[in-house]
Amino acid sequence: MERPGMMIYFDVLDALETLSMPDRGQLFTAILAYGSRGTVPNFRSTALKLAWSMLQGRLDRDKESYLKVCEQREYAAFCKKRQQAGDPKLPFDLWKRMDPAARKEMYQ
Repeated sequence: MERPGMMIYFDVLDALETLSMPDRGQLFTAILAYGSRGTVPNFRSTALKLAWSMLQGRLDRDKESYLKVCEQREYAAFCKKRQQAGDPKLPFDLWKRMDPAARKEMYQ
């Protein structure tokens, strides 16, 4: 599932305040491009490189966390549909190995 957005945390404010306004704009644009398209910025400025190095890991962790939550919710919905159809619960590891198209076809 594609994420609709991303979080920016207050604890980055101190680092952002050390940057000039144009650098803040470049960093913010880079954050959005990375979050939506996976584009890794190639900053020339040492300050921007440093700021990015502090942010990238968190952005990656947040994305992983979001995808895991989506996966768990999709699995729960699948299990609920199986239950409503009178079918036994499918273990998560088997569900995960199923082709996503096959999952959808089973209970549409």
